[in-house]
Amino acid sequence: MTELRNWRITWGDNSWTDLDVTGAHLVAVADLLGADDWRSTSPWNGPKALAAWCVALISPLHKGDLDKALAEVYGAPGTQLLSALSSRD
Repeated sequence: MTELRNWRITWGDNSWTDLDVTGAHLVAVADLLGADDWRSTSPWNGPKALAAWCVALISPLHKGDLDKALAEVYGAPGTQLLSALSSRD
């Protein structure tokens, strides 16, 4: 499970780290990816995993509306998605 550690995701003015993750986040990411294993839910694994994390993390900003969060993340420039992930330290 080390792949789930030591990350920071920043989207707009908001930032989350692996220390902020709840069970609901993990389940939402797994559902969005259509996978149920620890490795696939690491945001370091690629653009789909990172996008799923961004959607799960920003959905509360859209009152839990995953469709709006998906539209925001999928409509963002690729550079925004790529720069959203960094190490926590």
